[in-house]
Amino acid sequence: MRTRSPSRRTRTPPILARYTARESAVSFRLSVQVSALLFDELKDGQLDLALCFTPQTVADEELQSDDIGSQRYRIVARQGHPLAHTPADPCLLQAANWLLPLPGHGLRQIVDRYFQDHDLASPQAVIETDASISLLTSLLRNSDLITMLTEQMLQTYAGRDLAALPYETALFESKVQLFYRRKTPMSPAVRRFRSTLHEALTDS
Repeated sequence: MRTRSPSRRTRTPPILARYTARESAVSFRLSVQVSALLFDELKDGQLDLALCFTPQTVADEELQSDDIGSQRYRIVARQGHPLAHTPADPCLLQAANWLLPLPGHGLRQIVDRYFQDHDLASPQAVIETDASISLLTSLLRNSDLITMLTEQMLQTYAGRDLAALPYETALFESKVQLFYRRKTPMSPAVRRFRSTLHEALTDS
């Protein structure tokens, strides 16, 4: 089975682990990519499912999707960061040094949208990466860079020695959808895994 996901990373791996233990005949190809490329690969038949943020524009008529829920992020920095004890001010965030995914990534769009809503230009990305930001948190612990992590990830080992900055979490929430091809019948294995994702991830 071929599936990709740029979001909900901290919750998806345990689901895969449990599923593969139960369905030993099913194998996966899993990686992370920006939503636009996910849609292209989905339409080309390279993927069976794509779990991603709701795009700003509708993909197209070849695809359909299920609402899965939402993902909430926090702006984070090392403990003791200068912004940790200042009033929430979008201008201070804009002037900060950011570690961010590449343009087009769903998380990058959330950041850009926040500053657009405050009539500010997007912040300076000192480091842009196509790697998982959770793999680069050591940079945050040893610098004054800031980034965004899920609330769940902040509570894991990857989020150790990091702290959420005092900004309203509701501003950094994005809907998550599971995309698949509209006219292509799903195999039984894909249908079962789609149901598993719904049961595990859909917000109550």
